[in-house]
Amino acid sequence: MTRLARRAKEWESEWLREDMERGIEQGMERGFARGMEDQRALLCRQAERKFGREVAGTLARRLAAVTDSERLALVGDWIIDCDAGAALLERVAEPST
Repeated sequence: MTRLARRAKEWESEWLREDMERGIEQGMERGFARGMEDQRALLCRQAERKFGREVAGTLARRLAAVTDSERLALVGDWIIDCDAGAALLERVAEPST
């Protein structure tokens, strides 16, 4: 095999490896995003059951930009802890600490 042919094989292997790595990264990012969507949907469902549709709708809008899973977990705690939808929405509106 000529030197050029060997080098071409090496390039092909390198490109395949890079494509696989890129695909894995994209899959992980999509999976993370999907998990966050699912977590937000569950929180809104719980809020609707406890406080009604209006509170759940407002909560959904406020959670749309939240990408921190710990913050979303806190919201789940607040749904349990709060006695009124207004109190929940007030907590969610506060900056994360």
